[in-house]
This record gives sequence, C-alpha cells and structure tokens, in this order.
Amino acid sequence: MTFRLRSEKVCKNRHHVIAKLQNSIRHSGDEKGLELNALVYSFSKTLINRYGILYHVQNRRVPGRRFRLGNCYSNAVEMSQNQEYKYVEGIAVCKSSGVAICHAWNIDKNERAIDVTYADTDNYDYYGIEIPFEQLWQIGRMNGGIWYCSLPYLKKQVQIRLFV
Repeated sequence: MTFRLRSEKVCKNRHHVIAKLQNSIRHSGDEKGLELNALVYSFSKTLINRYGILYHVQNRRVPGRRFRLGNCYSNAVEMSQNQEYKYVEGIAVCKSSGVAICHAWNIDKNERAIDVTYADTDNYDYYGIEIPFEQLWQIGRMNGGIWYCSLPYLKKQVQIRLFV
C-alpha cells in the first residue's frame, strides 16, 4: 500500500489545529488530551478503517532504555531509526471499554509487532498502517522536527494504469 502527503495547505492547517490543541494540553491536562485524541482519530479514521491491519502486539522492553508513556509516536520513531524496526501508526482499542486511542508501535525484523510504550498490550486490539521511514522524516521536518502522529497528513496514493 502506498500513501502520499496531502496538499501543503491541508498539512499546514492540520498541523496548526493539532499544535494549538497540544499547547492547550500543557495548561489544562487530561480533558484536552481526550479532545486531541478525538481530533487525531477524526483525521486518521478513514485510512485506518479502509487499510488498517489487526496486529497482535507484544510488550517489549529494551535493555538500558526507558520509553515514556504518552510519547508513543516519538518512541516508535526512535525505534525505527536503526532499520531493525518498522513504524506502524493507528489505534489501540481497549478491550474492556472499547475506547480507541491513537497510537504508534513497531514491527521487528521477524515481523513481530511490538510496543515499547504500553506495558499491558494484552488489554488492547491494535489496528494500524505501516508508514515508511522516509515519509516519517518528511512529516517530522514539515512539523518543525516534532515527532507526533503522521496519519493525518497522509492519503492513499492513487495508481493510474494506462491500457494501450
């Protein structure tokens, strides 16, 4: 599956809206965090619903490294920098409540899905889309080096076939 960036205008608008809400979270706490999750999901749900894959994710602790809860996007980007891990973004759905949380995790070189952020991976169903590292960097640079969600900035690449 191939995805490409949305128009520059759409990307700038979405970045502005997301960044504004992120800034308000620093001052008001969890309530705005839920609002931010809903906003990111609203931008991403079409891609996730159409192209998302169910992943069976395992918790994975990396010796000598600590990953912070709440930093799943930057944690997964950091893991994917060494080429041993691929980056996946989507939602983790809590099995007991049904609440969908926008989230990022990785796939290792043996194609096992791992999450270095959540310890209780058995409590969630993960649906996501693998995003190539080059696109992550492109989106990160566009957002001023801030590693946050990428799906809101992507759309499916349309492939045109010409029959002669």
